[in-house]
Amino acid sequence: MVDRTRKTISQQVGELDLDFDTLPEALKRIQEAIEIYGPDAKIEECGRPYSESSRYLAITKMLPETDENMNKRIREAEAWEKRRDEQEAKEFERLKKKFGA
Repeated sequence: MVDRTRKTISQQVGELDLDFDTLPEALKRIQEAIEIYGPDAKIEECGRPYSESSRYLAITKMLPETDENMNKRIREAEAWEKRRDEQEAKEFERLKKKFGA
């Protein structure tokens, strides 16, 4: 059964650059990020797509998924469920022929 409720997901809301900052400078940048994104925001180390060495600090928050993300997730779940049901029906027919019903 496809879950059609809106999920809360981790979403990137910003980036944080602390390279070559002194500790007091880094603290100031983090305090500024708290003012902008709130105290529940988190810092995660991430990699840039298609790059093995480019790392950065992402600021993320738990937010409700967008309509677009929710609709995509539901479509994918429906397609997966349909494929699974079709495979199970084929397997049922195969076993019915093999063992009789």
